[in-house]
Amino acid sequence: MSLVNEMLRDLDKRRQSSPTAELANSPRPAAPRQQPVSTTRWLPLALLTLLVLVGAGGLWLYDNPQLWRRVEPAVVPAAVVTPAPPVKVAAAPEAQPAIIQVASQVQVTDVSWTEGPTVQLALTLTQAPPQRVLLSTPRTLQLDLGAVALGTELPEPTAALIRSAQFVTQNGHLTLELETYQDAIFRVVGRNGDQQHRLALSIDPVAPPPVVGTAKMVEPVTAPVSSSKPTPAGSEKTVAPDREAMPGVAKPDPVKPSLPTATLRKSAPQSLEQRDQAVVAQALEQVNRRQLAQAQQLLESLVQQEPGASSSRTLLATLKIGAQQSDQAESLIDAGLELDRTHAGLRKLKARLLIQRGELTDAVRLLGENHPDVSSDSEFHQIRAAALQAAGEHQQAAEAYHRLLQLRASEPRWWIGLAMSLEALQQPQQAKQAYQNVFKIPQVPPVLADFVSQRLAQLGG
Repeated sequence: MSLVNEMLRDLDKRRQSSPTAELANSPRPAAPRQQPVSTTRWLPLALLTLLVLVGAGGLWLYDNPQLWRRVEPAVVPAAVVTPAPPVKVAAAPEAQPAIIQVASQVQVTDVSWTEGPTVQLALTLTQAPPQRVLLSTPRTLQLDLGAVALGTELPEPTAALIRSAQFVTQNGHLTLELETYQDAIFRVVGRNGDQQHRLALSIDPVAPPPVVGTAKMVEPVTAPVSSSKPTPAGSEKTVAPDREAMPGVAKPDPVKPSLPTATLRKSAPQSLEQRDQAVVAQALEQVNRRQLAQAQQLLESLVQQEPGASSSRTLLATLKIGAQQSDQAESLIDAGLELDRTHAGLRKLKARLLIQRGELTDAVRLLGENHPDVSSDSEFHQIRAAALQAAGEHQQAAEAYHRLLQLRASEPRWWIGLAMSLEALQQPQQAKQAYQNVFKIPQVPPVLADFVSQRLAQLGG
């Protein structure tokens, strides 16, 4: 600062010694002299402000190097770039099958049974299906309806002629499988209507063969042959005497024409199975006509004569259970199981009686031996799954329900049974999924829908 002051004083001396200064000192009125402004006040302040601004700018540039430094893009070698690991999707548990959704425009909207001497199953569809017969025997029919979606539930048949009826979905095709207790004739008739197609399946039982009795042989009566020779021309004609005109001669009886006779054919004797099925067919016709007493009498007669007639014994025990005669029915069943321990029909009836009495262990043991394939007798496996669940064997019950759902995923009771066993096994998430699958099935009975809603509320879903 002293250097600056000396420079200012030197400038003042030079200005005073210049010609301009002399003229200023001449005698004339001069204007008032203006005092120079002192710079000693504002110069330090300006320098300090400049230093602060420079320092702040430096700090700001130091914090933001991208504004003044050029950053070259980094080149990543191809070997360094590694693909992201694949996301592993957890597989669904085995005890949680999914419902098969059939993408098809053809749908079954209604199914109904009609009882009578001729049992009829009526199917209502949105349009005519390309059906074809896969298997047809006197007691079995498998009808492939093609790529058809099942929009309703098949009601349980009440006709005594029908042994089992079910829909099976496989490879996107819907198949109707029927089985009867006796030989029958299957007829399929289709009719187109307004915006719908009706498919009628008639099941006519084959009447039992008639009993062939002993035919009485009738000896043919032949008239005596009269030998007559031609009378030569010109000879005298012999005339037979008239016995009516002869006194004391009786009139002979007129000759009767001979009766036509046929060759008597001997029929082969019927086997026990044929007789058993014939009696069952006749009893079923009586049941359809509400002649229950006559049907029981007919079946009892054959069972007393032939204890090995298992079909007649099974139907007789079923009728007695329906008539609230459980003791007599159980005696029939036990006697039949002593002769044939593997008979599925008798075992199912026995298991139902055991479950009603709470003898669950015996029911599980009875149904666990030599059980048939699930596709041939789903009712057997349904009873077995219910017995396992009631006995507390929830792991085996869940596996049994799982096999049933693989056969037909449109049965809500099987989904509920699976969910209840999963709850008991402490698997709430899988149980919730099984309960939710019930609502994916069309036309679920309201009682089952209310029960499922309550269970989902309890599980928090």
